[in-house]
Amino acid sequence: MQTLFDNAFETVNFYEELSLFEAIWKPESANMEDIDYQNEVNAQFAFIATKKIKNILFDTCHFHFVIGVETQEWNNEILIKNFLEAGVKKVAVVLSPDIFSQVSVQQTIKEYKNVSFQTNYFKSNEDAKAWLAKEK
Repeated sequence: MQTLFDNAFETVNFYEELSLFEAIWKPESANMEDIDYQNEVNAQFAFIATKKIKNILFDTCHFHFVIGVETQEWNNEILIKNFLEAGVKKVAVVLSPDIFSQVSVQQTIKEYKNVSFQTNYFKSNEDAKAWLAKEK
């Protein structure tokens, strides 16, 4: 495992042997503004595109930023384009127990349409990694 960056909002790790990108959001994400979120997502995408990542894990257990409608739309435009270009195969999301964050994340991901990658939700990081490690 290689830690790519670790800041107030998230820790991002890369597992080369699994072609796995892991973003673990932190409680401080509650204090983000839209521009902070966009900066974090852009930093994530820069690495995903460079390394042609196949598996992505978003651990949102401590994600407390509510993604607004405009930011959801921006996120989906950027995300789908970048994921498809990188050849992403699977996206695992560990959901927050916070209902507002959970709904915000699920609404954002629900908008993924006509994509070639699988998306699944989990209650634990371990279950998500197990699913990502399985072939197909």
